Amino acid sequence: MTQEQKYTISQVAAQLETSKSKIRYYIEVGLVEPKVSAANKYRIFDENDIFIIRLIIELRYLEIPIEKIKMIIDNPNESFVDAILYQHLRLLKQRRTDLEYKIDILTKICIPRQ
Repeated sequence: MTQEQKYTISQVAAQLETSKSKIRYYIEVGLVEPKVSAANKYRIFDENDIFIIRLIIELRYLEIPIEKIKMIIDNPNESFVDAILYQHLRLLKQRRTDLEYKIDILTKICIPRQ
């Protein structure tokens, strides 16, 4: 039986190219719950913790709110996750439409001045 690899917060931050403060925030809001070493009270992360943090980072990049990410982590049922992701996709498409409209307006204003 092989022993599972354990990581410190610094190692996780370096591996995922993120900050320790972001990881601490994810812990604070309950998105990830690493074990605490009895010997030195350091947080100890395993591969599953790293998977969850990587997922959080990717979902935050997509601007998915922390509350929705918590729902996804707490209930990883495929249809439930799909519903959240499709809802966010619709929101992003609406934002794109709004941005395109604003770009069109600015283009009409700016082009006559050139």
